[in-house]
Amino acid sequence: EIDASIVRCGKAMSTVTSSVFSEGKEGRACATSGTFVFGAPRLQSKVEATRLMTPPPATLPPPAECESIFAGRFEPPGPTVLFPPTFTQHTTSLLASGPGLATAASSGDLYVWVRWKGADAGGGVGEDVSPDVSLLALADVIPPASYALFDSVAPVSSMTWQINFLDPQPVSFEGGYWLIRTRAEHARHGYSSQNMELWGAGGIAAVSRQSVAIYA
Repeated sequence: EIDASIVRCGKAMSTVTSSVFSEGKEGRACATSGTFVFGAPRLQSKVEATRLMTPPPATLPPPAECESIFAGRFEPPGPTVLFPPTFTQHTTSLLASGPGLATAASSGDLYVWVRWKGADAGGGVGEDVSPDVSLLALADVIPPASYALFDSVAPVSSMTWQINFLDPQPVSFEGGYWLIRTRAEHARHGYSSQNMELWGAGGIAAVSRQSVAIYA
């Protein structure tokens, strides 16, 4: 069950909250919730700075030369841990740079090509799916960057995730691919913090931050 409500509706911005509920052994419980803020262009603003972030290295290999980020031998520690996650069967995630998953790396800084399987050349997945919704889901498709620090497969769970869309009409790279950079900034006592960037052919499309519970 999904509940949604408008919290505030102003001249240029609107705020909406939404929660997803499920029925479990203990009754109805909230599975996840989110707050969405929508802002219309404010063309009277004189401030414009769209190239403050360092773009991805030009030396990154193209998708055709990269392997799946899930390539390799992964042995889940038990039947309750599904790896790769089931939903990844609908996407392609190719490691362009950085350590592999669960390789006991000393740091986690990865560039990953991502796309929906069956997407058109522009990254679209059909008229019934909003491009914004499609990109929102794709931006969170890869495991957290701290997974490179693991020495074996282990469960993880997102606690918080904030994403800012910077381009109202982002354009994918050739073949419908987008490029994600994900960096583990801190991991200790069972929690990790990371920063993420999503790049398209026109530049930076979105930035996000995430807190993750790790069980490794």
